[in-house]
Amino acid sequence: MIGGVWAVRVEVLVKSGVLPLSGPAIQKDSKGRFSYICWGGNVPETGFRVSRRAKVYLETIDRSLLDLVTSNNGSLKAVLPGRAKDGLPCCATVKPITDWHFEPETP
Repeated sequence: MIGGVWAVRVEVLVKSGVLPLSGPAIQKDSKGRFSYICWGGNVPETGFRVSRRAKVYLETIDRSLLDLVTSNNGSLKAVLPGRAKDGLPCCATVKPITDWHFEPETP
């Protein structure tokens, strides 16, 4: 099984009716707030080169989970598809395979 961890630090804002996430890795378009996951590798001449990127919309995160993570030490996690039909890393807009869930920080 191939896996990886994608970690993004975000700021949770207090706003009613709006998904209150912001930060350097969070972007917004007409469909909502999202973050990119980029796959690539190091190229000696130019540094990191992106080969594909996946857009993960954050609108499916329940507000109660945001409240839980802001009042406790932990993180939100979801499982995303790792590969596209062609066997390469997934790209375009991807939806979590599992629901977002709270995971407490372990000492």
